[in-house]
Parts: sequence; structure tokens; C-alpha cells
Amino acid sequence: MKREYKAVVRALGMIVGGALIGAAAQADCPPGYVLDCLGNCGPAHWVDDSSCDDGSYQASGNPIFFNCPQWGFDGGDCDPDLWRPIFGAAVPSMAALDIAMLNLMNDKDITAATMGVMKDGVVVYQRFFGWQDQARTEPLLSDTMMRVASVTKPHTAACIRALIADGVIQLNDNVFDVGQPGGGLLDIEPFDGLGHPQLANVTVDHCLRHRGGWNRNSTYGVGDLTYKEIEIKTALGQDAPPTPEQVCSWVLSQPLQHNPGATRAYSNVGFMVLGLIVEQYAGKDPVEFLHERVLAPTGVLSAEVELGRTLPAMRHASEPWYDDQGKTGLNVFASLSDLANNPDGQYVPRPDGAWCQEARVGQGGLIMTPRALLHFLDNYQTAGDNIGIPRNKSTESTSWNWFHSGSLRTGTSSIAHQWGDGYNFVAIFNKTELDSDEQSYPAIMRDTFRTMMSNGTITVPDCPPGYVSDCNDNCVPAVWLGNGVCDTDTWFGSIEADFNCAQLNWDEGDCTPCPSDLDGNGEVDINDILQVIADFGMCADPSNCPSDFDGDGYVDIDDLLATIGAFGSCF
Repeated sequence: MKREYKAVVRALGMIVGGALIGAAAQADCPPGYVLDCLGNCGPAHWVDDSSCDDGSYQASGNPIFFNCPQWGFDGGDCDPDLWRPIFGAAVPSMAALDIAMLNLMNDKDITAATMGVMKDGVVVYQRFFGWQDQARTEPLLSDTMMRVASVTKPHTAACIRALIADGVIQLNDNVFDVGQPGGGLLDIEPFDGLGHPQLANVTVDHCLRHRGGWNRNSTYGVGDLTYKEIEIKTALGQDAPPTPEQVCSWVLSQPLQHNPGATRAYSNVGFMVLGLIVEQYAGKDPVEFLHERVLAPTGVLSAEVELGRTLPAMRHASEPWYDDQGKTGLNVFASLSDLANNPDGQYVPRPDGAWCQEARVGQGGLIMTPRALLHFLDNYQTAGDNIGIPRNKSTESTSWNWFHSGSLRTGTSSIAHQWGDGYNFVAIFNKTELDSDEQSYPAIMRDTFRTMMSNGTITVPDCPPGYVSDCNDNCVPAVWLGNGVCDTDTWFGSIEADFNCAQLNWDEGDCTPCPSDLDGNGEVDINDILQVIADFGMCADPSNCPSDFDGDGYVDIDDLLATIGAFGSCF
């Protein structure tokens, strides 16, 4: 009945009523239409028509979304409790992806998520959904960094590959020096004797490929050794959580489940070990080395990647809260006395102390922005035997693809996926799906993105909002187009913007269509060449020197060559 009523109302025509609609920006929409919450033009009379416009209905092929504060939650038609704030530049042609994310967050009661898309090396979509705080009062902002969990691993691998490329270590180096001939990279004493003689044979390559011999599968009854922090610190007799070196020492006293190299079994231990190698052989903080050697050359800022912190009071200001979903664990920071005498009083929300986030630097400790992850994906392989190796796009087919997912024991779920067709995708949530049979939230959004793109539900632009492709297909500020200045060599970062071409109407009239046509007859001919030769030398008035095409104050051989190169018809 509600749908029928809505259809009748919309058939009556464009009825604009109330101050709410008049207050919205309408300049970019035709008469009778207004900009919705996601940047598309929707019929103005759809607001306050007794049906909630939450993307279920389309206008001009676009889903229309009025469920936000600026539209009074569709004039009261929508439930404010189902609203999630969104930050980051809206991409109207991808509004359906925004709506899919909002629907998932509502269905699963997720309070914070980020999502990003890169196309051909350009971040065209980066959105931040929900709230930073548990009380749902502070929106997630566009500088948000979140725990990425095991998506840390390919970054550790890239650091290892950099050390190998620099000749500092080798792929087949033994990782442990336990007295074997030739030794190994890490001189860490086993806590209570060597747990397995084959530990001497674990190599860097084994750890990269999850073939070090550790297996956390329940079949073997040992679990994930990196999470046994309370057991380890109890054995050590200390109140503080064990450091990665201390965890490694304890691990060296435990048995392997397989001979090194024999079996692939996903392992946090192997990447914890690789993180220790980076820290020792890079000669500096491993996150600092990651940024300087791996991420900075791709355009990632140092403020976009950090080592996460366990305790809420110590976290970066841009991090959201992490949803514990009512799950608790023993506090790894509790003293041994408190753990022994009052164990029931030492339980904390899992993301806030059931493990030490700082100690997971090699296997799961990073916090990052979506943009930083996208740039990494565009430059390094994120999974497989070649994890961490720089990408060679010339050898990749359109079916080439790799992804790495991440999950912590509540509070974090992430994915980073790369394809050979030019696309990269990331999604991070502050909540973990607890049902092992349930598809992860990031994977749901990854699959939704690819499906929507393939069936035409969304169109991924070549440039992000506010940017336009110049004559050389670089994304540069759109405000420069037709702004009264001829942009032929205007620098935008490391890009030299050029709007002086026919497809951009010669910078929308700011540039002369054919500067080498000095006599204005519609072609560059011998007369123009002779004029350049006649003008050779320093310009008497650099502001009025038509033959000085490169603007260096001289008419010289470069200007003559430019004229010869333009010889012929101007169009």
C-alpha cells in the first residue's frame, strides 16, 4: 500500500513544499530537483511524502537518498536511528555502494567502517561511515585510521623484500641462530631449551610463505602461540606483557607441528619473526622503515600509518572505538598478583587488553587510512608466494588478483584486494563477524563492489570528486579548467597539468588553440617559421612576445622546433 501511495504522489508532479527543501543546495540540479545526501539530483517532492527515501527508489537511474540530517531524515519519513554519518567526498555515480554499506551496517549494527577504491593508480573513492565513539555522538572523520589486523603482513613482507633487495639479508637465510653451522639472523635464546631440532632450518622464505612449521589449527591442540601472552608472562615471572622477543624465545621452546617447508599453514608466528628481523636489520623502528622504504615512494604520508595501541587512552586521536560485542578476556596488562588473587576482576573488553596490540607489529599491529592501503596495493603484491614483491603490471592479466584479509578477536575485520584490471579495493570495520560460517563484512562489500561495477549499478570515475582528466589523463583540480589562465604547464604536486587541447576546448577558451599560428590564418606554415626566426633573441617585452612559446623570455631554438613540430593545419 505504501509503495502504491508513493507512486501516485510522484505521478502528480513536482510539488515543492516547506523550508526544508528550500534550504538545500539546488544550483546543480534542474528545476524541481534537489541534491540528495549522496550528491544525486532527486525530485524535490519526494521529501516528506510519507515514504523513506533510503536508496530504494531511483530518479534518472540514480538511487535517491534523503535519510540524513540536512534533509531532516527525509522530512520525517525515515527513522533517525538507522542513520549513519558519512565523511569523505561523495561520488554520485557510486552512491549505490554507499547505500549498500549503510544497509549492511544497519543490518549488523556496525558503528564504524571505512572503504576505498582506486582506479588506474588514482584514489577515486574514500568514504568513512559511522561514529568514532561508542555513544554514537562523534562522526568518523576523513583522517580516520583503523586497525588493519593481518593486512599488516604484506607490509612486513615488503620490508623484508626491501632488505633482500638491499643485500642486507637473503631469502634462504635461517631465521634463528640456535647454534647450527652458519647460524641465523636472530640470536634469541630459547626460554626453556629448543623445542624442536628443525627450528634451526626455518628460513625467511618459509616464514613469508607460511611454511615455517607452526600450525594453529585445533587439530594440533596448540592454538595461536602469539596470543598466549598471559601464559608466557607468567612463565617469565613479570607483570608486563611479553615483548615480541620474549614471545619468540618462548616459541623456540615449543614443538613444531610440521618440518619447515613441508606444509603451508597460516601462521602469525612466522610474521612475528619477520617483524623482528626488520626491526634488527633495518636499523630503525620498523614502522618508520616501512614508511620510508616502502610507503613514502608510493605517495603515502607518515601520518597515514602507525603502530596501533592497546589501551583506549593511548590510541591515536583519529582511531574509532572497537566493538567488543560483549566479549571479554583476561587483561594482559594485569599484574601476576591480581591475576592470581582476583582473576575474575581482570577481565576487560577484548580489543582493550585481551592482547597487546603493540607486540603485533609484524603480524597485525598497524593502523592505516584506506588511502594508504590503496597505494600499497597498487605497488606491491599483497598475498601468495610473492607477497611483498613490487608489482610488475606489464605481466599481469586482467584476471590476476590477490587479496589479504584481517581479523582480530573482536573489534576488527579488514580486506585489501588488488586486480590486474586496474582496480584496488579496501574495507575496514570496527566489528568482527562471530559466526564462523558467516562471510566477513569486508568480503561482502568487496563482492558488492565488483558485482555493482560489472552490472552497471555503479560507475567508477577516472578521477575523484573535484578533479578532471587533463590532456594527458592526469587527475588535476577541476577549478583550473576555464579559470582565466591557460594551464599548459601548471604543476600539481609532481604532475604538470595541461588543459591546452581540443578535447578540453583549449582550457575552455583560456588557451590559444594554435599558438604557433602567429599570423592567424588557421595553419602553421613557412610564414610562421620565418617570423620565429626574425624574432630570435631576448624578448623586449616578455609579457608580449608571441614567438616565445615556452615563456622563458627568449625566442630560441626550442621555440623554432615547436613551430616546426606544429607544422600544418591547426585543427
